[in-house]
Amino acid sequence: MQLVLFAFFVAALPAAAAGGVTVSGRILDAQGGLPVRNAAVALERGASHVAVARTDSAGNFRIVGVPPGTYAAIVTAPGYETTRLSPDLLVTSEISEVSFQMAVSPAKAGLKQIGYVLASRRGALQTTTTINTHVDANVIQSENFARLGDVLTTVPGVITSTSSSVGDDMTLSIRGYDPSETAVLLDGHPIGPIGAFGHGYNFNVSPFWGLTGADVVFGSGASGLFGATTIAGAVNFLTINPTPQEHFSVTQGAGSDDKYMTGLLGTGTLGKLGYAVAWGSQGTTGNFPGGYIQQTALLQTSVVHPPYCPSPSNCNAPPPDLTHANAYNAVNYYPVSGGYSQKDFVGKLVYDFSPKTTLQFTAYAANDWQNSTGNGDNDYQTFPYVLYGAQQTLAAIEASKGGRDTILVNGRARSCHDAIAVLVDNAQGYTCMSAAQYAVNFYGPFGGSIDRWRTLGNQDYDLRATQQIGAGTIALEGFADAYNYNAQKGPGVPIGPYGPGPDFLNLYHSRGFLVSDDFPLAKNDVGFGYSWLRQSNTNGQFPYSLPSGATYNVFGNNPPLYLSTVSYFVRDNWMPSDKFAAFGSFWIQRSIDTRSTHVDPRVSLIYRPTNNDVIRITGGRSYSEPDPSLMAFAPPVYNAPSSINCPPASTGSGALVPVASVANPLLQPETATDLELAYGHRFNSTTNVQADVYQSLENQALLNGNVPIVGFAGISVPRDYVDKALARLSSCAGLHPTIRNLAFATTYNAAAARYRGIVLSSNVGLMRYVSLNASFDVQSASYLGVPQDILIANTNLLDGGQIYGIPLRQGTAGLAYQDNRGLGARIDATYIGGNNSWNRSPFWFANAAISKSTGPYSVGFGVSNLFNSAAQRYGYIGYGIFQPQNFYGSAAQGGPISALQQSSEQYGLPFRQYWFTIKMGM
Repeated sequence: MQLVLFAFFVAALPAAAAGGVTVSGRILDAQGGLPVRNAAVALERGASHVAVARTDSAGNFRIVGVPPGTYAAIVTAPGYETTRLSPDLLVTSEISEVSFQMAVSPAKAGLKQIGYVLASRRGALQTTTTINTHVDANVIQSENFARLGDVLTTVPGVITSTSSSVGDDMTLSIRGYDPSETAVLLDGHPIGPIGAFGHGYNFNVSPFWGLTGADVVFGSGASGLFGATTIAGAVNFLTINPTPQEHFSVTQGAGSDDKYMTGLLGTGTLGKLGYAVAWGSQGTTGNFPGGYIQQTALLQTSVVHPPYCPSPSNCNAPPPDLTHANAYNAVNYYPVSGGYSQKDFVGKLVYDFSPKTTLQFTAYAANDWQNSTGNGDNDYQTFPYVLYGAQQTLAAIEASKGGRDTILVNGRARSCHDAIAVLVDNAQGYTCMSAAQYAVNFYGPFGGSIDRWRTLGNQDYDLRATQQIGAGTIALEGFADAYNYNAQKGPGVPIGPYGPGPDFLNLYHSRGFLVSDDFPLAKNDVGFGYSWLRQSNTNGQFPYSLPSGATYNVFGNNPPLYLSTVSYFVRDNWMPSDKFAAFGSFWIQRSIDTRSTHVDPRVSLIYRPTNNDVIRITGGRSYSEPDPSLMAFAPPVYNAPSSINCPPASTGSGALVPVASVANPLLQPETATDLELAYGHRFNSTTNVQADVYQSLENQALLNGNVPIVGFAGISVPRDYVDKALARLSSCAGLHPTIRNLAFATTYNAAAARYRGIVLSSNVGLMRYVSLNASFDVQSASYLGVPQDILIANTNLLDGGQIYGIPLRQGTAGLAYQDNRGLGARIDATYIGGNNSWNRSPFWFANAAISKSTGPYSVGFGVSNLFNSAAQRYGYIGYGIFQPQNFYGSAAQGGPISALQQSSEQYGLPFRQYWFTIKMGM
């Protein structure tokens, strides 16, 4: 079919002029579709500039008399990233005119670009029909972000969730969808865990080196080259690319909290072989440098003295214990470090067998390690929270028969009347405390245990071959991706109630290939193709527990789980004139696991009434594949007892604490229908504004729910595990835990959901060298039609209310200076509204950077959290805001009335950090 169309196309064109071939096209803004005026389009062959032209007010350019050959088409424009067309432009004598359209992303002023961005003509044009944001990778180093995931926190419409630690686990939600429903791509193909409500991609391992940037695409337009199964959107990591000339650089950085970084970068072309190599390593001690810290909140439960058991059926929890033996053993007093290290590698080779045939190989690796004694394990029970718990305990004592609190002291029962009995080092061996005295002694750090660590790794290999036939391109691509999460959540040997372990290992191996054919006609760019994707997932743990409850001190793996999809697609970009364009993509996707077929179209109509205005309306449909672990019965993988947190209520269903997940074999994929309306206007070459309005309606929405472990058919929880979990929960204010507080988490296709919002963005040229960029987002996210039984069992779910953790408003603003002598500076401020994942009131923070480049040398100085906004070392339990409850969790139904009752934990940002870098190029 391709050959027939090509023959027809060639026959319809006049022969090439003797003086050469005409190269023409159009350059558009990737984030709105406005034409880019005064952009330089250069054709290069090797190190030589063959020709250059500039775009007019409509973004059009024309170069005549181009000799036949293969050219690198490189676009540069003020305020935009330097971008190279992919694949290279093939000019032949058989065709008199070669034309292409291309989209370029705005660049942040005050930052020095690494090389250039590679953009396919189709992929870049498809991006102009979406709500999207481009992130410049240079901001990671210039403003002292630990990783790309931290930068994404500043993008309105993106909601990240992490703790107060530097480099802790991080999830990312788009528009308010579950984080696992966001696709993560590397140069267009999926990486990491795939499947809604599974483990999801951990942005802790998102790279800090080897990228040119990242694109955030919202909604159904995020299918990518491989038809990623996503209803929320996608984050696409863009790796470095070869350059026509050779460039090498070494970057060294040093900063606060013992942070150091080394980065190597090399790009160039040797004959027919282009190469790009990057390697980076960084590390920090984070919030804690490694000293001993006493976990005073853990002292509320003794690990030395036994519980008081007046009868075999009546046994109290181990008593609060301030004796030296308990206060300074390895359970409650140990070295704490927030250590975090990361290594990234990118290697890319591009070989041109001929002007028409190219083979590209990319290797990618990102690995990190965290010391979990202080990285993520930095909970802290505040004084008001411990006081509230002591008051509840004291009220229960006073209401009991005789009003006595009895404990064992050296094997003998001792009691306090209307007071809390506490073991201490005095002649009697115990003391009686009021609620206030108790809180003074026991508020403070509430860590997990000694000897905790975790690692994350992602390795990816991609091979892509392209063959040009005329102006069209046939592509064949295959990739192999490996992702692993390995964690030791407790000491390697038994220490008090902890150890050995538990240890966890999650392994994901993904394979996929794509074959596509893209070719231009007179006013159309047409493409079609086929993609195949398969992922295997193996989960293991130590100790290993069977559904019967039998536990073995061995590392055991559950049977592997598989997710497979096949997809067929057709797409077309119709451009009848400079004023009107239409883009359509049509996917037929088959889910092997759920045995369902989905037809997912997306159509965009684009109208440009003037060269300074663009209007776009888009409708689309997409689906999301449930994680196979949600559907396949397997032995439960139990959470580490030392990582269990207090529930949001002390009574009712809100007091259920999930300890493992169980399957629901009846799950079906989620689907979503999007509608978007966008308008963009350019006032002058440096000032523009854009408004996007969207609504996404989700059907068959997946919801997590809790089911009590008591009476659950087919699974018995090991008794030893129950005891350890209850011992951890015994420090939760007012809870008085029993086995009925423990639950399994399961998943349902239980409701619909609605996500809608408005995104406003603008770039303003204030004066020569000075510019301002800003973006503001108002977003609503809510579940609709949640069944009553799920609302009763999960009081944190609100039917029709804003989903908790999704702020209604987000915004960002940046002021930049960039002159033509190599001096650049910028300051960026980010606003996070209420109802956020930090469990705190609205807050804002700012980062700043200044740099100077002279020849091959450049120096930079950056400051993160410039004003110490929302800064804290710990996650403060009891300081978080009140989390809304539905009717069944309301105060009238006995639910919590305060954040203290909910054990609401407030998270924050690291304190102000300074960062200095020096780069030497050659």
